[in-house]
Amino acid sequence: MGAVVTTACLVGAAWMAGRGAAAGPVVMTIAFAFVPYALLAVAPLPTRIAQPVAFALASVAGLAMVGAPPLLSDDLYRYLWDARVLSHGLDPYAFAPDDPALHPLRDGLFARINHADLPTIYPPLAQLVFVVENALAHAVWSPKLVALCAHLATVPVVARLAGDRAHIASPLHALNPLALEEAALNGHVDAFVALFLALSALALLRGRVHLAALALGAVSGLKLVGLALVPLFGRRKAAVVLALGLGLASLATVAHAGHGRAEASGLGHYARRWRGNEGGFALLAGGSTLALDGVGRLTGAPAGWIRLTPFGPLLSALRGTPFDPRAALLEPKKEVQRPLSFQTSHLGDLAGRVLAVGIVALVALRHAWRNSPPLPACRDVVLALLLCAPQVHPWYVVWLLPLDIAAGGLVGWVWSAAALVAYAPLDGWNATRVWHEWPVARVVEYALVFGALGVERWSRARAA
Repeated sequence: MGAVVTTACLVGAAWMAGRGAAAGPVVMTIAFAFVPYALLAVAPLPTRIAQPVAFALASVAGLAMVGAPPLLSDDLYRYLWDARVLSHGLDPYAFAPDDPALHPLRDGLFARINHADLPTIYPPLAQLVFVVENALAHAVWSPKLVALCAHLATVPVVARLAGDRAHIASPLHALNPLALEEAALNGHVDAFVALFLALSALALLRGRVHLAALALGAVSGLKLVGLALVPLFGRRKAAVVLALGLGLASLATVAHAGHGRAEASGLGHYARRWRGNEGGFALLAGGSTLALDGVGRLTGAPAGWIRLTPFGPLLSALRGTPFDPRAALLEPKKEVQRPLSFQTSHLGDLAGRVLAVGIVALVALRHAWRNSPPLPACRDVVLALLLCAPQVHPWYVVWLLPLDIAAGGLVGWVWSAAALVAYAPLDGWNATRVWHEWPVARVVEYALVFGALGVERWSRARAA
């Protein structure tokens, strides 16, 4: 019964979106779908029919969303634009969409592209997915349909990862409202990230290390997060070289996007400036800023500033490189007037990002050192990545879902429900073009996430 009601809620949300409803009511309907969805964990479908029934119902809900407008995200317009540029034999990494050289390619979808002043940040395999979607149709429904197929393809992989719990895990993943909404309504390529993360964990679990490395390389070719899991291959040198090589090739491709431009690439802007709906990163950046404020006062710098005079030669050497701490500043002309001074808020933000990378690397290396089982190791690294990330879009949580559900975790599907609060400012944005996050909503979201993590760890410790 829970599966049917969940499907009905999601079909209702798609119908509302198609009838022109605002984002708020649609998100509330999707959020309500988590109530019957939670029943799937305590009253699972019968073992024999669980996977086919869940697959069929997810297809019904997904196809309804494919036919609705992408109400909650405009990313798929960038997907279609990149594919359009490639189909004309041009390089989407070399030009931003608003570049005059690409003016002849503009069509009715161009006005909906986000950050049209920056070159693409999507790695090569993601570009291939976009080309396939565009070949199917240069229309908003094609990325949504392809992403839905990726989501449905993940269901049997989750079942194999879950083993004896397959009859519980496969419906939980197939009918997860966030996963369906992000794939079929918004068309996010992250559905493929989730698929290849699950395939990598499954291959590693079965001892097929090189296939696992290829799958992890595919993850990096879609979103660069695959690089975080490379240490899990431990001393398997060939697998490390393969996965790391594919990941670094993707990173190098995107890092040089917009080559010849004076400012940072699209990836540089994203990696240095983007923040939103963050959890643990707020503590890392805030703590770093406070520490730098204290050092700044000791050196006699104005409030909110720090002088890095001893590092003058190093800063000069880094100027214009990808490691220049001044790249992607919001006010570069003002900053250049003080070449050895930094606002502590900016430098603290950069320090927080460095600390976040270090924490994720430590989690991965700890699991590699202990030779942990592949599934919980992959799940913990992705969880650490999301908890420390400076930007946590709701669709990023989709990366965690197949691993967490297959491992019998609680955090993934609790977070998938809580992450919907990140859409709270969307109606205001549509009306005023000002994005105003609700601090209380974020506190509630991460209280639920860390609460679920605490309950999960306590339950496992008690069972052990």
